[in-house]
Amino acid sequence: MKLTDKHLLLLILLLGGALRIWHLPIAPSGLNLDEASIGYNAYAIGSEGIDEQGSHFPLLFKAFGEYKNPVFIYSLVPFVKLFGLSVGVIRFVAALYGIGTILLLFLIGSRLFSKKAGLLASFFLAISPWHLLFSRMSLEVITLPFFFLLGFYFLLGKTKKDYVLSGVFFGISLYTYAAAKLFVPLFFFCYILIHKKEMLTNTFIRMHWKSALILLLIALPIYYLSFFGHGNERFMQVSAISADHPGTTITSNYLSYYSPRFLFFQGDSNVRNSVPGYGQFLPVMAVLFLLGIYWMANTLGDKRTQLLLCWLLLYPLPAALTSGPMPNALRGLTHVGVFSLIMAQGTISFFTAEKIRASRPLMVILGILVIAIVWQAALFGQDYFQDYPSQVAHKQQYGLTDAIMYAESIQTNQTIFISNEIKQAYIYVLFERKTPASHYLADGLKGIAFCDIENCSTTNAIYIVIPTEIAQYQPEHVIYNPAGIPAYKIYTTEGLEQQKGEALCKKECTIGCETKGASYAKSSFTTSCSCTCKA
Repeated sequence: MKLTDKHLLLLILLLGGALRIWHLPIAPSGLNLDEASIGYNAYAIGSEGIDEQGSHFPLLFKAFGEYKNPVFIYSLVPFVKLFGLSVGVIRFVAALYGIGTILLLFLIGSRLFSKKAGLLASFFLAISPWHLLFSRMSLEVITLPFFFLLGFYFLLGKTKKDYVLSGVFFGISLYTYAAAKLFVPLFFFCYILIHKKEMLTNTFIRMHWKSALILLLIALPIYYLSFFGHGNERFMQVSAISADHPGTTITSNYLSYYSPRFLFFQGDSNVRNSVPGYGQFLPVMAVLFLLGIYWMANTLGDKRTQLLLCWLLLYPLPAALTSGPMPNALRGLTHVGVFSLIMAQGTISFFTAEKIRASRPLMVILGILVIAIVWQAALFGQDYFQDYPSQVAHKQQYGLTDAIMYAESIQTNQTIFISNEIKQAYIYVLFERKTPASHYLADGLKGIAFCDIENCSTTNAIYIVIPTEIAQYQPEHVIYNPAGIPAYKIYTTEGLEQQKGEALCKKECTIGCETKGASYAKSSFTTSCSCTCKA
């Protein structure tokens, strides 16, 4: 059977889907703070129409001293309502956004260039480590490329309806992730500059005015909250503008996003954002990107090239304005699409040129590139599913929900104390218990308290601590991460008192035996100490 474009697209979507859905609950291992917060707030909205703060259907969700955007949380609500709150369910929605983005890139590539370019671009995105990683985590950032590409696709259309839909989806994209509030209007402005000769014509205005008006109306609330409300609190926390040398810092941050080391060889230094030993793209794609740059350099007069160049130059800007280790793959996810489109069109343009097609050595090189891509993608998949869960566990609060479940399973009217060293542990209790937000707001976390373990004591308690706390005593139970390293330890008051008594008894017996001119032999402890000395 001859493979048609539809068959190839289906195969690419199946590949991208399999990579994004396989073993979702366990790769990446654990559940990070943002995932737990997003998942619980979706559960709370679906259950009672309020978030963890008690706000009714909020536009921004307050959590951990910042505000999360609404699109992904509201997207989760029907799935959590139907299938329950679990790691697999909330990550499945992220995977769906990832798969949808692959499809959109095919449609955009086809509309911009050709179906071949669309197929190749969607394939590159399907196996991109950068996009794959964030398609498997329940984080709001994954919705930005989807809605931006949806708006971009309709912007490339030819009817009033296309442009209206473009305005709608560009508007929605502003509510997906903080970077969109700067990136989308700059991209839209760049589009206007590229079409400046047409923009004052009656036809252009007639076709686009509704789109621009709709985008403006949708944008007003989020920009109002950003400038006069709480929507900009996260940016103020991480802003690079307040650095000692902001110009130098921002420039350095910006350029770091084009580093070959970051893009193709070592990736983000944060293991949560990048698989160790891999760049944000497969190494062989560096060659394809160079072909794309060569193609762009030879077609700069083409409006399509100018649009992609504009996208390429703008993508790091929102992230560059923030502080912290750079480059940050999470904050740079606005790249999705442009690299794949440039690589795809550059490859097709180079290897379909008449001189190239007649060159056997270059066709051999093409074959080697294809084999290298398949080989490197297979190696990445193996490392991601086999090694990465162990490598990232410590960044994902791995085992905390298991520790809470274990503590509650042995609880008999005992208070469960959770160490203050475990950051924002309350959200994991809410996630695991599935506590209605109204109950939490009225009664708090029944049976749960938080404290510095050395300073909280009671006669009837269970303690959940990190491995380095009260390490001199043997725990009741240990939760291990996938690497076999202790993640959390559970103690009981009874067990701790027994061990403390035995340690004190041993000390007393040693001194007591020595005062009798004997040596310490053994001791026993129940509620009091008894000593055995030997001459």
